[in-house]
Amino acid sequence: MDFDGVLLRRGEPAWNPLIADMLCHASVAHELWDRMLSAAHRSQFADELGCDGEQAARQVLALLAGVRRVGEASPMHMNGLGSRVHSPALEIARPSWQRGAERSGLTASVLRSRFPAEPVERIGAAVLPRLLGCDCPEVEDGERCTTPTHHGLNLAVHSMLLEDGNERHSDTVAVAARAAGRGPWPAIRKALVNDVARHVGLEPGRVPDLIQPGEGVRSLKRLRHFTGTVARLPVGDPSYGYALPDDPLETLSHRAHRIARTVVAHQARPA
Repeated sequence: MDFDGVLLRRGEPAWNPLIADMLCHASVAHELWDRMLSAAHRSQFADELGCDGEQAARQVLALLAGVRRVGEASPMHMNGLGSRVHSPALEIARPSWQRGAERSGLTASVLRSRFPAEPVERIGAAVLPRLLGCDCPEVEDGERCTTPTHHGLNLAVHSMLLEDGNERHSDTVAVAARAAGRGPWPAIRKALVNDVARHVGLEPGRVPDLIQPGEGVRSLKRLRHFTGTVARLPVGDPSYGYALPDDPLETLSHRAHRIARTVVAHQARPA
């Protein structure tokens, strides 16, 4: 990996390094598409997203499912390295992640900093459009972009992460942007998103061109349901072991595909 200082998620019974979690969910999206979606459902997704073909829709869905949790890479939601979770495998992996965090500038003081208690979805909605190609200099993180070719990207992010699928009031936008954190955090989120994009075979900057929903579309409900389903599937089972910060992306990707196949094999039959 170009970036080896990603953090571990905390506060859940099954714990996973965030980069491994994101790659696994991207792979789960691929597996669900390939093994459980009917041809009709695939066509409906491509039509809703306005993608040029089902292969583009498959990649876009996997990328969005993978980066959905990028809001967790923020000081409020990552202020420790799994001290509440105890397992022999994690005890072996934790020192490596601690060193990786320190190399990335995430010292103990940064991790303990006080920031607004903002939901990860709002933080993600504030930062994801820019990370995925909406680089308009006059737009602050979380603000509505009026560039016509960026409408689909912003609509997809907001549909996926916000309850009503709409842009928020300027005050709440400012709170989410502040909760995202400064210092090393923007670079960490960029590295995470870039690795997920490489994992699914996309350039992040291409996403605005790939998502072009029809005129008058105000919400992408299928996208929200699909990515929400992927997010609920258990990819952090301790029996899978733990990825290490020095693992190359190829190793992490192979592991993610293997876990995704196992997870999806336990799901219901195709619709």
